[in-house]
Amino acid sequence: RVSTDNDGQKDSCENQVALAMSYINKNPNITLVHEPLIDDGISGTDETKRPEYITMKEIINSSSIDLLIVKQFNRLNRNEANAFMLIDLLEEHNTTVLTLLDYKIHDLQDPAERMFLAINFSMDASYSTNVREGQLKYQQQKCERKELDSRNISYGYDWHTEDKSITINEEQAEIIRWVFEEYVYRTGTPASIQKLLKQ
Repeated sequence: RVSTDNDGQKDSCENQVALAMSYINKNPNITLVHEPLIDDGISGTDETKRPEYITMKEIINSSSIDLLIVKQFNRLNRNEANAFMLIDLLEEHNTTVLTLLDYKIHDLQDPAERMFLAINFSMDASYSTNVREGQLKYQQQKCERKELDSRNISYGYDWHTEDKSITINEEQAEIIRWVFEEYVYRTGTPASIQKLLKQ
């Protein structure tokens, strides 16, 4: 997992997979039972927005998986509660975790190991909170300076890289106006508007 979709992070995601595959190839006693699961550009704080994480849990629930291989624990989670729920799920299915940064197989039934993980989970969650708060302050400062970048542009606008400006995309804006009018003046619902748009 990586939390953003910039090019540097994409490389990091590919490197995580390469590291795992290299370890598996060097250890013939490990049988790969599922291709790598990758949540690319998705934060680890909300598991409901991570389709591959959900798939991973379903596989653990329905298969005999002995070992989960990750670069480090915070690639699995940056949410303290979710991390503990995952540990409980792994323990229930006799599955353990190998972290590739230290080549450590974690004994999830060892109280000392669980205490160590609890401290790490708490630190990871705190880190994520600090990053979010920093990003919010940065965004507020950009708004005060009236600065934009391509990530601020939504449907209905065009981004111009050369001068970092935006203009209205008239073709898309017409659809946005129609959606607004349908919702406000003609009592359309999201479902009815979606149906009309498809038509």
